[in-house]
Amino acid sequence: MKSAKVSQLEERIETLTKLITSCKTVFPTPNAGSTPESSTLPTPPVSTTQESNGQGELGAVLECGYWVPNLNHGIRAPLERDGDGMFSFYLPEAYQEKLLNFFRAEMNHHFPFVIVPSILTAGLFRKDHPFLFRACIAAAAHCDPPNQKRLGEDLLKTIGERMLVRSEKSLDLLQGLLVLIAWYQFYNHFNPQIMNLLHLCMALTVDLGLNRPQPTGAQSQLRVVIDTASLLHGKGCTQGLRTADERRALLGCYWLSAKMSYSFKRVDAMRFTAHLEDCCQVLLAEAEYPSDIALVQHVRLQRVVERYIPQALGQPCLPVPVRSFVKCFEEDIQKFRQSIPRDLLKDAHLEIHILGAQIGMYEIIQMTDCDLPIHRIEAWSACLNRVGEFWDCFLSQPNEQLPNLTFMSWLHTVHILLVVAKLSFIPAEGWDLDYVRTKCSFATLTDRLIEKLSAVAKLETGFPSPRPLAIRFNMYCEKMRMCKRWYEAKINAEEAVKASEQAAVFAGRSAIPGPASPDLDCPGLFDTFDDTVWQDFMYDWAAPMQF
Repeated sequence: MKSAKVSQLEERIETLTKLITSCKTVFPTPNAGSTPESSTLPTPPVSTTQESNGQGELGAVLECGYWVPNLNHGIRAPLERDGDGMFSFYLPEAYQEKLLNFFRAEMNHHFPFVIVPSILTAGLFRKDHPFLFRACIAAAAHCDPPNQKRLGEDLLKTIGERMLVRSEKSLDLLQGLLVLIAWYQFYNHFNPQIMNLLHLCMALTVDLGLNRPQPTGAQSQLRVVIDTASLLHGKGCTQGLRTADERRALLGCYWLSAKMSYSFKRVDAMRFTAHLEDCCQVLLAEAEYPSDIALVQHVRLQRVVERYIPQALGQPCLPVPVRSFVKCFEEDIQKFRQSIPRDLLKDAHLEIHILGAQIGMYEIIQMTDCDLPIHRIEAWSACLNRVGEFWDCFLSQPNEQLPNLTFMSWLHTVHILLVVAKLSFIPAEGWDLDYVRTKCSFATLTDRLIEKLSAVAKLETGFPSPRPLAIRFNMYCEKMRMCKRWYEAKINAEEAVKASEQAAVFAGRSAIPGPASPDLDCPGLFDTFDDTVWQDFMYDWAAPMQF
């Protein structure tokens, strides 16, 4: 006979079986042809009705010329594994197609070192270049901060998994990293590691064998007992450049590292070599895309700057007189301008980088000892002229283009504001601060920038709720107003000190103090200034706002 406990257990199992059977739901079998890889244009029709999960927004996304998400029903794509198994965050096909088209049309020309061919559909491009595809749509999703943040996090996780854990190396990873760095202002607020990513790029160029010419037959046959190439770079190591995409990626890595070194003055850049010049020559000869010509101009401009920075950076004095140094640099810049093709003479993007290079070189001169005070004054005066030209060029760009600018373009803008702030308060013999504050007023520069940023924010007016672009650029405007208030407070404090000194002199209590020695590091210049205004200028581009 069965025991009572066994009988009770059998009854419970039978009851549970009946309960499961009565509640069983039959799930539909997924269509084998609906995977992300197999989906190409034309995309399936999308309902334009608003659904509870916000997917009805996609209809408007596909129809509008300038995509803006519906913030009341944000596009909340389901969290599921992407079809290629690489990513954990998946977006609807139509949404991805829209983002890729936006990147090609509005953003790609700002960074010609990676080309997204216009003939490829989203499905085909994703299949051949999965990581680059995700980097492109992540950059293009800047009007959708929540999804962009998730895309960015997914990209960074993928980099760690594939490069550091699996030791994978590919051109796709290198190109995706370059795009990620180029628009890193969108991700810097939640993961500030642009320098780490840049070093990964430089390591990939070595591991892929892109940084050296392809070895000749005799050289390729040389072997030692231990295969050192595989030992250092892994089994997938190749040698030499084979495609135009590889040449663009190598030059893009050089350009980014050179710009970072020049801007932050704390990192050693890749050096320009004959191999890089050969890459430029091949791209010019083939001219597969018109942007290749602009690419070569950007690289050669950085080559000009590279000739002078090692001689000036970190040195208490220049190896040659300042006047000679400035004259040689300006002559080289003039020769570079004369070599620019006619089609690019009015290219605002290239002009911004030329003027930024000149201003940066003058700033380096500010930190060195001069033979005579007049030499320093001449350099500072020329710097102010370039600042005015830069500001005119930057503000002349169409309002629609500003949200799509790269990290480097915005970095030039912040850098120039810092330079003008320094020049407005540096006490030096012969340096007329009143002239500086009149000719290149910090307050006037900020007012003009505020006007431009406000115009960008007004691109998204007429909606029932605030839009991400308008919120972001209105925040920029407020930051610039804070900068202006800081400047005015410094001026008022300075005038108050002068008035107090004059009153003391008239009262016979003290003498007029002697002129201060030049203090080019300007300690205390920003003591009354909120540091987050400078530090978070790029952060606020992608501030974690709730919509």
